[in-house]
Amino acid sequence: MLTNNVSTLKLGGIEYPFKCDLIVLEKVQEKYEDLVKVEDGLRGFIPRIDADGVIDRSIGNMTLPNVGMVCQILTWMVEEGIEITGSEIEVPDPNFWKRQDELTLSELGIIVYTDFEECIGGRGRKKKTTKPKK
Repeated sequence: MLTNNVSTLKLGGIEYPFKCDLIVLEKVQEKYEDLVKVEDGLRGFIPRIDADGVIDRSIGNMTLPNVGMVCQILTWMVEEGIEITGSEIEVPDPNFWKRQDELTLSELGIIVYTDFEECIGGRGRKKKTTKPKK
């Protein structure tokens, strides 16, 4: 199995593997449609909209991450981590993340946002190149 680059999150003594990959992004896109708006929701950013309705993502206001979005996407990421690693643990539903009291919303948001951002090829990610076989 492809167990490389699977992160883990420990809550209540249980390690949950998680990974954001194209399978997760497809689910995110089907539910939320716009990945850029998801990115804003995960990091708690409200972009500036000028009088003409033009969105400027270079400036805006910071707020808290979107609770429902963070918890749903983390559930999908854990589901994918479990699938990849072959783990025997049960996939928690989004309400599990909302009820746990070990991590704050901001901490969960950072976990999800960091993996999401890396998957979409966000800032600071080095592009991998594959050389064709001769």
